[in-house]
Amino acid sequence: MKLVYFLPELSIVVSIGSLLLISIDRLFAVVSPLKAKLKSKIDQHPKHVMTSDSAAEITGKAVAYIFIFLVSFFGNIFILVVICKNKQLRRSINYFVFNMAVSDLFNPSTVMTMKIVKVISGSESWKVDRPWLLANILCKLAYFFPDVSLVVSIGSLLLISIDRLIAVVFPLKAKLVSSKVRLISILSTWFVAIAVHAPYFYSFKLIPYENETYCKLNWGPAFDHLKTHNGFFTASFIAFILVPVVFLVIVYGIIAWTIRKKNNKSKERLSCRQNHRDHQLRKIVRL
Repeated sequence: MKLVYFLPELSIVVSIGSLLLISIDRLFAVVSPLKAKLKSKIDQHPKHVMTSDSAAEITGKAVAYIFIFLVSFFGNIFILVVICKNKQLRRSINYFVFNMAVSDLFNPSTVMTMKIVKVISGSESWKVDRPWLLANILCKLAYFFPDVSLVVSIGSLLLISIDRLIAVVFPLKAKLVSSKVRLISILSTWFVAIAVHAPYFYSFKLIPYENETYCKLNWGPAFDHLKTHNGFFTASFIAFILVPVVFLVIVYGIIAWTIRKKNNKSKERLSCRQNHRDHQLRKIVRL
């Protein structure tokens, strides 16, 4: 039973950890002009073969990616099943956890699968190139789903923090938040994520190179690749990484301060009651 209540909380902690790791990675990619230029050149000129690794390194990477895939995929499935089957877990915060678990399923299904294939094959080439239309669609979706998943997970974390803020700071108003409002909030996370990353259906393309096909990001010819790339990912970093992290720190800071304040008041009341009892006992003893 304890495990049933522990899993949703674990899902939140893991998602926050992933958010912090992604924020660090995006920070270095955005604030370093040299790295951004190098990344752009790599995107426009793909290499035929990845850096050569020994058989032991390839096996180690493959096993690590497969392990992450299995834990992430079945872990999120387990959380979904637990929330669906246990009526006691069908409360507001767990609807947001459910939404986050659904979005997190896209990561092992796309990112980890591609990494496993690249490590085992030793090449970054796109393995599905026929028929061309289907291959192009898969290329776009392979990068569209993970980033949509990231934004939905971040949105879910923000909704969870707001839900807890209302429950702790404004407990009398918590019941005023209807199921309809929660549903609209959940759907809005998907709407925003899909709208923001819709340009991926233009920018990610299959590029033939030395008898191989690669799925790469290229904003041309409609836009300047480097400027658009830097602008898009800088805006994304600020809107979906930096601002949410600051917001979460502020909200949970307020929650912690409120809980501490309530605990201090409770201790003061208990102390006053204890002093009153001691005073009454002294009177009785004197009599």
